[in-house]
Amino acid sequence: MTINSTTRKTNNLAGNGNTATFPFAFKVFTEADIVVKKLEVSTSVETLLTLGASNDYTVSLNPDQNGNPGGSVTLRQSNSNFNLPSGFQLVITSALEPLQGTDLTNQGGFYPEVINDALDKSVILHQQQQDELDRSIKFSLTNTIGSLEITENAAARANKVMAFDNAGEFSILSELGTYRGNWSASRAYFVRDLVKDTSTNNIFMCNAGHTSSGAQPLTTNTDSAKWDLIVDAATATTSSTNAASSATAAASSATAAASSQTAAASSQTAAASSASAAASSASTASTKATQADTAKTAAQAAQTAAETALDSFDDRYLGAKSSNPTLDNDGNALIDGALYFNTTVNRMKVYDLGNTTWLEVTIVGSDLANVNTVAGSISNVNTVASSISGVNAVANNASNINAVNSNSSNINAVAGSISNVNAVASNASNVNTVASNIANVNAIGADIAKIQTVANDLNETVSEIETVANDLNETQSEIDTVAANIANVNLVGNNISNINAIGTVLAGQTTYTVTVQSGVFYIDGVSKPTLALIRGYTYIFNQADNSNNNHPLAFKDGSGNSYTTGVTVNGTAGQAGANVTFVVPTNAPSSLRYYCTVHGNNMGNTISVGDDNIALVAGNMTNVNLVGGSITNVNNVGNSITNVNTVASNLSGVNAFAARYRTDNTGNNPSSNNDAGDLFYNQQSGKLLVYNGNTSAWEETQSVGNFFINTIGNYSGTGGNSATFNGSAYKFTLSNAGQFAQQMLVSINGVVQKPNSGTGQPSEGFALDGANIVFSAAPPNGADYFIVTIGASVSIGTPSNNTVTSAMIVNESIVNDDINASAAIALSKLATSGTPNNTNFLRGDGAWTTVVTDLVNDTSPQLGGDLQSNGNDIDFADNDKAIFGNSGDLEIYHDGGGSIIKDVGAGDFRIGGDGALIIMNAALNETKATFNSNGSVEHYYDGVKTFSTDGNGIFVYGPEGGTANVYIYADEGDENADKFQLTAYDGGPFIIGNRASGGVETNIECNSNGNVELFYDNSKKLETTSDGIKITGDGGNSNITTASGDLQLVNTDDDINLYSADDIGLFVQTNEAAIKCIGNGAVELYYDNEKKLNTTAGGVLVTGDFATTGSGGTITANENLKIPNDTGKLLLGASNDLQIYHDGTNSYFRVTQNNGDIYLYNNHQGIKFGAADGVRWVIDSNGHFFPDANNSYDIGTTAKRVRNIYTNDLNLSNEGGANDVDGTWGSFTIQEGAEDLFLINKRNGKKYKFNLTEVS
Repeated sequence: MTINSTTRKTNNLAGNGNTATFPFAFKVFTEADIVVKKLEVSTSVETLLTLGASNDYTVSLNPDQNGNPGGSVTLRQSNSNFNLPSGFQLVITSALEPLQGTDLTNQGGFYPEVINDALDKSVILHQQQQDELDRSIKFSLTNTIGSLEITENAAARANKVMAFDNAGEFSILSELGTYRGNWSASRAYFVRDLVKDTSTNNIFMCNAGHTSSGAQPLTTNTDSAKWDLIVDAATATTSSTNAASSATAAASSATAAASSQTAAASSQTAAASSASAAASSASTASTKATQADTAKTAAQAAQTAAETALDSFDDRYLGAKSSNPTLDNDGNALIDGALYFNTTVNRMKVYDLGNTTWLEVTIVGSDLANVNTVAGSISNVNTVASSISGVNAVANNASNINAVNSNSSNINAVAGSISNVNAVASNASNVNTVASNIANVNAIGADIAKIQTVANDLNETVSEIETVANDLNETQSEIDTVAANIANVNLVGNNISNINAIGTVLAGQTTYTVTVQSGVFYIDGVSKPTLALIRGYTYIFNQADNSNNNHPLAFKDGSGNSYTTGVTVNGTAGQAGANVTFVVPTNAPSSLRYYCTVHGNNMGNTISVGDDNIALVAGNMTNVNLVGGSITNVNNVGNSITNVNTVASNLSGVNAFAARYRTDNTGNNPSSNNDAGDLFYNQQSGKLLVYNGNTSAWEETQSVGNFFINTIGNYSGTGGNSATFNGSAYKFTLSNAGQFAQQMLVSINGVVQKPNSGTGQPSEGFALDGANIVFSAAPPNGADYFIVTIGASVSIGTPSNNTVTSAMIVNESIVNDDINASAAIALSKLATSGTPNNTNFLRGDGAWTTVVTDLVNDTSPQLGGDLQSNGNDIDFADNDKAIFGNSGDLEIYHDGGGSIIKDVGAGDFRIGGDGALIIMNAALNETKATFNSNGSVEHYYDGVKTFSTDGNGIFVYGPEGGTANVYIYADEGDENADKFQLTAYDGGPFIIGNRASGGVETNIECNSNGNVELFYDNSKKLETTSDGIKITGDGGNSNITTASGDLQLVNTDDDINLYSADDIGLFVQTNEAAIKCIGNGAVELYYDNEKKLNTTAGGVLVTGDFATTGSGGTITANENLKIPNDTGKLLLGASNDLQIYHDGTNSYFRVTQNNGDIYLYNNHQGIKFGAADGVRWVIDSNGHFFPDANNSYDIGTTAKRVRNIYTNDLNLSNEGGANDVDGTWGSFTIQEGAEDLFLINKRNGKKYKFNLTEVS
């Protein structure tokens, strides 16, 4: 894929109120690579939008980002698509992180798609940078600047602005300072303070802190150097004054013209011409006056505008201050939107006039607290999600749970005595009977003494009990009834207090004893408790205690209004018999308050009003019993009511999960509301199904063995100490590590990593160290990855005895290896034909067959022992094989063309013996190779040994008197060797030598540090070192000699350096010097053995002429360019036209030809002329010629005068001080008219005319 477009952002996409989705057409990799910014056109406010369906936008990418790059952005608001309104615009661009996430490893996959994506990403990053550069401020190609580096630290940059200094260089300058009003003496001023000079109305900025002194104007003040002019109002005032003067002069001219007109009337002949001239002068004067007035008005307007603009800026930005100001810099009230920088907290603040307060300019994430709350309770959210069916049950019974919760105290009381309630409920008829006959029971209790008398009477011969006995003869007597229910009577007696309590409530009347202590009501001894009353019941508040004196109790509703419905006041509070009886109406509000009508609400408290809970419980006894039996679960719900509420507030997410996972026992898979990835557990089939969106079908989930997706955690130790890929850690703890690396599937940035054995850090890929993974190198920061552990197959266990039937066994699925060798199979269990006996065997087809002892005719002979040849041969035809091993691992045979011993199985192929292994020819008279018992090897050619090994290495033998050759071929085996390597692994030197008589003579020695040494006659001549090459001569010179051609030293990448402990010389032939490098660093250049140039501590000395050649030679000197004698000249031009030299007395700047002028140019500043002690005259960049010092130098002398000076107007000025005539100074201009000469006094504007008399 090629990226053939440089566009990385859309045009401004305008909203129209009807469109929510906007396209883009550039390649990205993920949705997070897209950045969207929204512009409000009317305010130019730009907002960065946030990705997410519940945030500002979502991204849909085209599936093929190579063939059809791009996608679309859909705006979101309140979890719905949002149409961009008119007046807003969008810009869509990309913001890929500048990371290189592709890791191509040795023996790893080189996938074109991965490489293309990596190249595309680099191009996209370049395009993003180019887009940033295109929108940056930059200098034109011909423009230069020294440096844009900011060297000031944060403290030095505080309260400063970026600007250009007076040389046009980038600089950090102070911001516009604080306006301090009119300048005054004896006042402390600080750097960047602004003041107004009231004598000139100019605005100045302080450039050095000081306490003011002297007087205005500041241009002549003693501290004038400490002020910089910012607004030149004085110039505007001068223009205004000059305009006024011009107007006055024009008016005078008009008056003079009028006078001339009057005088001209006395002469009739001249009257016409004088009148005409006067009228013309009057008109001209009037025009000048009008123009002067206009100039004056413009100057005054400019001055006013400048002052107004400065004052407006000063009112809106108050500068840097340590605390919130209450007034602006002029002492006036603050305006809305005023700004200042608070140096205490380093924040910009804006003034809110509506609330009269200063606000910090900050940006706050409004939803951050809610997000943190959810994140902090994520475990509870996950718990709720895992128990969604229970949560749904709670949600479906919310009304019942709320009812239980609101009556929890009563339910707990009932639950605490549930056995008694059940007993009463089970014997309700008896209890009702007792209740209906309670008078009789009470009578028995009251007459217990009489009963005792009856007992005593039983001892009498004839007693009153006979009467009772007679009663017992009745079919059903009252005594029989009591006796038959004596257990219930006893139960009622044992629980009489509870029954009395219930009776009191059922009676519908409760009495409270009211007292007053410490200024509050006490109800039954409790300080102003909250009360719970039941509609339809009666409550008596007894205020007979004298502490209630002047504290009458009454009731209010929730709005604070008196509530009297059902209320009766009896007597006076604090006196005997006083009470307040309250019969709670059935429509009473749910909230009331009891209070003192004299002392107010604080004496009482609130009252909650409800309905009869006992009746509600009795009517729902089944539910009460159900709740009582599950009271633990109800309590758990109550204790986790916060989580229940959280679930309720996030019910949409809960319902979303419920829609994604379903289950039932109908056996039917869901047919509606199916989305790709939905899960369904079919209870009848006992299978978990997943919905395939591509095929629109439910499919079984597949699981083979254990399959774990790992997460990485922090490994504390070398190579670890990080729970994320940070670019430096290479060892991490896994959540589900395998037993060995080959069990793991690991991918980093789309590249599968190589597994390695061992626990240390591998050279590539990864290894396992227990539960930790160790990478060969630290994964890139933020790299994408997956780490999967693939376990063994799932065990289904061992079937129980007698549970495997023939229907469960697939035909031919059981082979011999599956049957235990000791297992006995009854013949009756086998399907056979024929009769078994001791002379036959059972064939594979199930038939009993007689054993054949003729091995020749037997196509499949069976051996029960060793095979003995008995001195005879065992013949195999071509391609008949002798096969060894359970799996036919070793084959020996002849194929008609050759004899073959072939190992086709696992394991090594070994040939062993106690003696040597010798390979010979067929005649056994010529050795080809010998493998000796000590491990040495010998190879032969034509019966002669050519190669052998021993404990010292390898020996190669050539023919006697001939050459022993060693050829090393690489790859193809042809004579064009591609690459070979000779390596000494024990660290010792690798030596190539020549065995001569008397020993071995070294030619080349390669040492373990990579050093190579070359020898001649056992004397080292060349050695490689860490610095380069070292050459050793014969004790005199060391020479590098070429027999023919040039000797070239070439380095295509860096410098070539020659070093010597003494001088370095380059010579032509053997005796003619060309270049010499002297030991002190000097260089000498020669021509014909004569030195022409040499370098010295002071520069370069040239002997003879120094000239440039070509059309544009340039000589540049960073210091002095010297001609150190009085005969040398600097000659410029093709014909030595310009000469600069010194002849021993004078210095000359001389043109020797008559074909040109002398030009002196300075493209930046002026040209200055001077003598030995300094500058005398200056021609500035505007062409003005003037002396360097005021009132110091003359043009001409008394003896040598200037002949003519030609000017337009001649200005004569004495502004340096008082003159000798009247002690004042002034400035005059001499103007020439056609026939007259005028003198203008520039100090007062007056003009004088010289009376000239013609003399020739």
